[in-house]
Amino acid sequence: MTRFLPLLALALALSACGGGKPDADAAASDSTSTAAAVEVLAADPGLFEDVIDLTGTVATNNDAALSPDVPGTLTYVAAVGTAVRAGATVAQVRATGQQAGVAQAQAGVAQSRAGIAQAQAGVATAEAGVRAARAQRQAAQAQLDLAQDQYRRQLPLVRDSILSALEFRSVETQLANARSGVAQADAGIAQAQGQVRAAQQGVVAARAGESASQAGVRSAQTQLGNTRVVAPFAGVVQERLMGPGELASPGKPVVRIVSGGAVKIEAGVPERYAGAVRVGAQVRVTSTGGGEAGARGGRVTFVGVAVDPQTRTFPVEIQVDNGDGALKPAMVVRLAITRDILENVVVVPQDAIVRDGDTPAVYVADGPEGSVKAVRREVELGPTSGETVVIRSGVRPGEAIIVSGQSGLKEGDPVRIAERREPLRTAAPAAPAE
Repeated sequence: MTRFLPLLALALALSACGGGKPDADAAASDSTSTAAAVEVLAADPGLFEDVIDLTGTVATNNDAALSPDVPGTLTYVAAVGTAVRAGATVAQVRATGQQAGVAQAQAGVAQSRAGIAQAQAGVATAEAGVRAARAQRQAAQAQLDLAQDQYRRQLPLVRDSILSALEFRSVETQLANARSGVAQADAGIAQAQGQVRAAQQGVVAARAGESASQAGVRSAQTQLGNTRVVAPFAGVVQERLMGPGELASPGKPVVRIVSGGAVKIEAGVPERYAGAVRVGAQVRVTSTGGGEAGARGGRVTFVGVAVDPQTRTFPVEIQVDNGDGALKPAMVVRLAITRDILENVVVVPQDAIVRDGDTPAVYVADGPEGSVKAVRREVELGPTSGETVVIRSGVRPGEAIIVSGQSGLKEGDPVRIAERREPLRTAAPAAPAE
């Protein structure tokens, strides 16, 4: 029996050695089965849009209720939905009296022009009289020159008694008559020139009458134009407040016009963002109710300088293209006003941040496959946008940040990666069409 003792000892030893491996495998299996299932996101630096999230209200750039400048019965009102250009007639008041006034004023202009033509004809006649008087003056001057020459030649003959006094008296008479003829011709010229001046004054008066008549035409045409209700800007007839046949009056709206194309969005920005919003900043606009008003870009066109003491906000206006007409007046929309674009930053869901101490932290899944453990990393956070937040520092590029399943984890706890998410990135909104 003693010879079997060594064999028994060997068998026991082999048995003990063979049982060690199954126990280790079992321990590993237990560790895997107790590891927390987590979802991870690679710390892949990318682009982040730092935005201010707000809601705003759509308003048109131009919205006007129009009324006529003169009272009267409406003969035309544009139909609802009619697209009109600036200056187009959207309503018309009966204008019979005003049209008659224009016709009468135009007749007055025609009469004034006839008066001008008559006065100008008088000027021409008077100028012809001046020319005739000057011709007579030239003839009279010729007679005077001849009489003076004869007088000079015969005067010595009288002195020498060659020519009798009676014959010389005839020469003197001819000279006196010639001088009288020149004087009469000069008077005729002066009279003719006076007639020219009088005729010219008649032309001036006639032209003044024409100017007055033209002013009357313009006044009558203004009165006629006042019977038209015109669109002050291009747009669409939103409401027809009165119809043909109704009595319109100044100050009583007949039709409402709303501009098409671009619209503006009005919003209030919390005062903590004072200085962060500037004219020209890009904005992403989306409808709060879904529908057909899809996302579109806009730009800040106005930033108020005063804070409302009740709401503690300052006003801003955003210009947005609305060529498709999807944005309606008074519609509430979501706004994302861009403050900054950050590059090479890690973006994670806010749920990934652990706040169990004074410093925010995240857990990363670290270790070889089969023995992955949760490692706590304190991080420095940056701006947030919606449900995401920037991690400025604290994790290394490529590390697997636990974004789901980290609740209750402690340093060194085993974890099992159940899903790998794509890195989060944000992008700046598209600028609106110019």
